[in-house]
Amino acid sequence: MGNGVDIDLNGFEIVGPVSCLGGCPAPSTGTGIAATIFAGNQCAVSNGKVRGFAEDGIRLGQQTEVRHVRITDIARHGLNLGGSSST
Repeated sequence: MGNGVDIDLNGFEIVGPVSCLGGCPAPSTGTGIAATIFAGNQCAVSNGKVRGFAEDGIRLGQQTEVRHVRITDIARHGLNLGGSSST
């Protein structure tokens, strides 16, 4: 994901292979929505669900916004956001 990108999930869900019923596995690889290093600044994600990932549900850079997103079954961080971000 580059800088300044807005993603409106429009009620849809991004689903990975992880289930945390009975306990989450140890964190490994796999993130639902991710920005690469030095990118993902001033982005927004809204209106949907992210579930079933072994690392982060949503990982973005600085000055980002996440609104109305349900995040479940994540082994590491549900949200991993840079400074000056809001939820």
